[in-house]
Amino acid sequence: MGVAAANNCLSNFSREDIGALYFASTTPPYREKSNASIVAAASDLPSDIFAMDFANSLRAGTNALKSAIDAVSAGPTRQALVVASDLRVAQPRSELEAICGDGAAALLIGNSNIIAEFEDCYSVSQEILDIWKAESDTFIRTWEDRFIAEEGYLKLLPQAISKLMDKHNLKANDFAKVVLYAPDARRHQEMARKLGFDLKSQLQDPLFGKVGNTGAAFAVMMLVAALEEAKPGDRILLANYGNGADAFIFRTTQEIENIRGKKRGIKSYLDSKKLLPDYETYLTWRGLIDKAPPVRRPAFRTPSPAAMLREVGKNLRFHGTKCKQCGYPQY
Repeated sequence: MGVAAANNCLSNFSREDIGALYFASTTPPYREKSNASIVAAASDLPSDIFAMDFANSLRAGTNALKSAIDAVSAGPTRQALVVASDLRVAQPRSELEAICGDGAAALLIGNSNIIAEFEDCYSVSQEILDIWKAESDTFIRTWEDRFIAEEGYLKLLPQAISKLMDKHNLKANDFAKVVLYAPDARRHQEMARKLGFDLKSQLQDPLFGKVGNTGAAFAVMMLVAALEEAKPGDRILLANYGNGADAFIFRTTQEIENIRGKKRGIKSYLDSKKLLPDYETYLTWRGLIDKAPPVRRPAFRTPSPAAMLREVGKNLRFHGTKCKQCGYPQY
């Protein structure tokens, strides 16, 4: 998902100027190995790129975003790609399973042809065991809902947002769109009311009924959805939660009109979705039940690391060949 989001983001953009890639996920495929390097290679980015992983936090996506902004602002990095992707596995038939979803989003951070200018951000951090997944856990674990809300989410997110708004003398009606992370739809609306935002005109659709809570990718995906509908000059508030909170202010520019309708964003993916035939298929794809294949074949032998390195251009970077006589490309 992360690679697909990255390639969608970089469509019709040169990849040579990208100096850094920040990959955020609470569910990366490897626990000890760079996952960012895989995304960089599969996105066919330059080999001299700085690739870094952000993990173990629901704020990993916005942490990566802040780091990318800082890198581009300080230089010498001209462009940085932020990729957030998560696969949320909850206990089957649980309430949390119905809320969670899988998804990814990518943002290209730079200092030219800007569609949304970064104005400022504010963060708070607090140790609280509310939502977690230990090394030995298969599923996400949570504490009691009221505790999560009252001691964590409803306390820390308003703190970060109000501090940022006070710093810039802003009021609730100064924002065209408000992107709020929330553990569920109920708390999402409760937070918006608490902060004084209009649920119909300002609050960004949290996609709970379409995608679900996608963890580290959730806030970034909603920001992309907000940018799809934004007009030049719109001020956007982005706020994320997870053992603390991050709040950002962005201001769209006239450049956003030039990128609109270029097959980037969330909407086209939602429109092309396909429903699974049954719950058993979902559990099988999740790896939660074993299902015998219709045709038994010999066990597949995994290629050796040496073979995978030798074929990385063809198999990971998707480099093809072209016939020298007719010019027909082959992959």
